[in-house]
Amino acid sequence: MPHYHLPQAELSAEHKRHAVLDLHLEVNLPPQPNAASAADAPPRLLQVWGSFSLVCEPSNCPLRRGQIVQLKLSSPDGRWTKADAVLTHLRDLQPMTTGMRDYRWEFLIPLKPEHDPSGWFRREGEPPPPPRARQEGPPLNQPLAGPMAKLPLRPIQELDPNAREVALADLLMELGGVADAPPIRFTREGGFHQTNHP
Repeated sequence: MPHYHLPQAELSAEHKRHAVLDLHLEVNLPPQPNAASAADAPPRLLQVWGSFSLVCEPSNCPLRRGQIVQLKLSSPDGRWTKADAVLTHLRDLQPMTTGMRDYRWEFLIPLKPEHDPSGWFRREGEPPPPPRARQEGPPLNQPLAGPMAKLPLRPIQELDPNAREVALADLLMELGGVADAPPIRFTREGGFHQTNHP
């Protein structure tokens, strides 16, 4: 039976996240059912139990027995798995020198997570997850090359000889915003039309 120890993990309960310490996990997965019995036995059922510590102020523990929480378990390569857990009972409560208290909870995980890139819930004989691909990038002290490279600034007339700058008066006249011209109303499609109503 695989047994794991995580010095630190993350717990989500009632839309709040908490750091938990010293998480122990024991995984006992039943064998994968064959094709004949796959319809009778759900393949995601498993037996996983464990415990963790949550440090918080006295009488201010946000957890309770029977509560469903979500554990985020991180593997050494940085990938993580989220699993729903049911808190079974508070096993121990210890005061700390800082005035805080250490709440030791036990939990059960009833179902195998759908997505387990960390490989915490592998059945016997299942291959381990593939190693995480390294993301190589250009060195920070070298400029980028290729189509996204930063090009020097050039005047617009040099790039397009037919281009010209538009004066503010010409732009107002083009849009109909001068005092003697009717105002402009924009359409839903992004165009505009003149109207006689201010």
